[in-house]
Amino acid sequence: MATRSSIGIELENGNVLSIYCHWDGYPSGNGKILHDYYGDRNKIMELINLGNISYLEREVNPPDGSNHSFDYPLPNVTVSYHRDRGEEYRGPEKFESPEIFSQKFGQSWAYLFNKNNQWMVTRGSGKYASLSSLLETDTD
Repeated sequence: MATRSSIGIELENGNVLSIYCHWDGYPSGNGKILHDYYGDRNKIMELINLGNISYLEREVNPPDGSNHSFDYPLPNVTVSYHRDRGEEYRGPEKFESPEIFSQKFGQSWAYLFNKNNQWMVTRGSGKYASLSSLLETDTD
């Protein structure tokens, strides 16, 4: 069963850009991958610019010249609906603030890389928790 999530980044002006991810949105899934492999704003923007994704992995892009697709994904490479499945590009959604993002993202979990370069997580309550702290308690 899919556990949908949103993945967002807070920009310097306070806006949030986010994408949808269909699979494994739990903190023990996407949360752990984001925490462990997506600590660089440039890499996060690469991910966001892919548009909506089927599932998140350690790497945004496959190695040059490799064969990576929705049907034949490479290990540890994110699968995008547009790039890897040939669907229409659905780019990042823009929210005016982290507060608005936290209430209107529409998925089970939302992850936000804030201006302080920290991953935060919410379940739509309007309140964020530190992803690091949540992972330490190991709850979904």
